[in-house]
Amino acid sequence: MKIEKNTLRRWAAGLALAVLVSQIPTAAFAVSSNVVSETKDKTELTVSQIKDLAAIYNPTNKTYALNQKNLDLNQTTTSNNLRSAQNSLNSGYDVDTSSVTAIQAQIDELLSKYGSEGEMSESDKAELTLLRQQLSQAEAGVSSAYAANESSFQSALNNIEQLDSTLDSYDDEQDDLDKTVSDWEIQVRMIAEVLCMQATQYEKNITLLEDQITLAEKALNLAQVQQELGMALTTDVQSSQTSLEESRQSLETIKENLSDVKRQINVLIGRNQGSPLEIVPMSVPVIVSKIPAYSDALVKEITSKDYTLKTYERTIASYKDDVDGETDSDVLQAADNKIEAVKLNIEERERSIANNVKAQLAKMTTDKASYETSQTKVATEKKNLEVSQKKYDLGMLTASQLLQQEISYQSAVVTHWKNSYNYYLDWQEYKAMKEGIDISTYSSYRM
Repeated sequence: MKIEKNTLRRWAAGLALAVLVSQIPTAAFAVSSNVVSETKDKTELTVSQIKDLAAIYNPTNKTYALNQKNLDLNQTTTSNNLRSAQNSLNSGYDVDTSSVTAIQAQIDELLSKYGSEGEMSESDKAELTLLRQQLSQAEAGVSSAYAANESSFQSALNNIEQLDSTLDSYDDEQDDLDKTVSDWEIQVRMIAEVLCMQATQYEKNITLLEDQITLAEKALNLAQVQQELGMALTTDVQSSQTSLEESRQSLETIKENLSDVKRQINVLIGRNQGSPLEIVPMSVPVIVSKIPAYSDALVKEITSKDYTLKTYERTIASYKDDVDGETDSDVLQAADNKIEAVKLNIEERERSIANNVKAQLAKMTTDKASYETSQTKVATEKKNLEVSQKKYDLGMLTASQLLQQEISYQSAVVTHWKNSYNYYLDWQEYKAMKEGIDISTYSSYRM
């Protein structure tokens, strides 16, 4: 049994690691303009193509597009209502005082004929008395109209203020939606990459399990022969059968897991769940870079990019604007209470960020150690396999023993591949944290 070089290359394929010295890998978020035409009707896709297609076709894009349409409609409707209210305020609250002016003019003309009222004729005195009664009635009507308009005018002002405030809130909603969409464009590409890595991991595990099953079948056959010769107990055969059955069951489980991941990828890239999909073998860029030390300066830098904190500051500013010019002490106190509550949220958020930074750095340190340990393990197992091959050639090992050593090497390669991309993902998450990008949905996809 000779293990050819191509066999070793098959298992070492996952170790084709592009080493980036002292550099955090920057994902290319721009979508290839030709990706749709390039991938039409293709069943084998590269990871880069899958990420581009996910950015275009993921179902969440439709939700955000609908949210934008609703927000645009609300803004347009409110703007129209505001203009209508302003026009009504400018033209709809004038009071007609022409009757008062006309009656006063008649009174002035009548008085101008005489030096005093005492010189007036009886008929003119009667007419003057009547005009003064009419003037009093007209002035009362004008006063009543002004009083009614004052209430309507204030109501209109309040309505305009409310509409203006609503428009301001839509501006905030637009900012929030823009940030969410921007973060999602990055996050969905990270999700696509993680799913591709999971699919690759399952494929490697399937190959490993198939070899383990081959070894288990040989072990069972040997145990059965030994039992027939009286050299093994029934329990030995049963143990071999159980081991074989467990391996077969694990294989079926992993195959189903692989199918599930491929279904998720298909949905993400706008294809039917059951569409055939093969992923071009991927390499994992590994960062050989010093992990940053936890410090107040680092936490402050990351905190400054946190969008949630910005929304809290925006809320405080809004509460202050609401009571600008207010003199009622109860209203001012209520606003102060709201502001204090938001400040408590800010303090809690800042503590959470500090804890998250500390946890992320600790995870990076742990995963780096795992990466380095598994790297050493691969080198050791490769040497052991080479020695075992020589012993087998000399007749010092059986085929089963050589296969067992090959499986040990294969297992080390698979473990190192997983550790490699875990460490790579740690750095991607750290980069997103430093840029204030929300990756909460992506986090649920990490294995």
